Amino acid sequence: MTSVGPRASALHRDPLGTMDESLEELIAYRNRLRSYTSEELEDIYYNIHVLRHPMKYRLVQMELERRRLYPTTQGYVPPRPINLAAMAQQVPLLARHATIRAGLVAAAYFALTSLSTLAVLAPMWLCAVPFRLRGVQAALVYLVWLPLGPVVAFRWAQRLGASGAFAVAAMLGAATGCAWFASWGALARVIASLGQSGGSGGGLFSF
Repeated sequence: MTSVGPRASALHRDPLGTMDESLEELIAYRNRLRSYTSEELEDIYYNIHVLRHPMKYRLVQMELERRRLYPTTQGYVPPRPINLAAMAQQVPLLARHATIRAGLVAAAYFALTSLSTLAVLAPMWLCAVPFRLRGVQAALVYLVWLPLGPVVAFRWAQRLGASGAFAVAAMLGAATGCAWFASWGALARVIASLGQSGGSGGGLFSF
């Protein structure tokens, strides 16, 4: 439980601790809340007796919302977003060598985006090459699918803290993943399918 400051504690010594608080008293209480700092408001929020002061508790919530302050549940620490560069900074050996640390982090972003690009595009390769699902309609689906690989991979890298030079490494990794995918032969099959009529079946896919 957080400690209550001297000004905020005055509100807890207020004799108005019942359910039948008058409108005038609640208006005065609201006006007093507006004169308190954000820290004092959070003290009150975490220490006020909800059952004894239900209306006052709601007024505190309303004042916090008015200031766009959203206190979390006591004892709960919201998870911090993962940042590879910050994690590397916490490694003692890497913390002393900035150049090596930056190189390793950039390589990590490069590898992650390369592999994730391939992972997103792998089903496309399975459909186009081993399963031989081709044709004009299928090729159009593949062409819509193709940009998802690098886009998803880069967005994932950004969620892991890729920015600045690390964002460039992530983009290069996504481009490399696309190049690897093209070397598998699926992209050539898709492009070739655009010149096909759809096969004898005339359906969505030709074999």
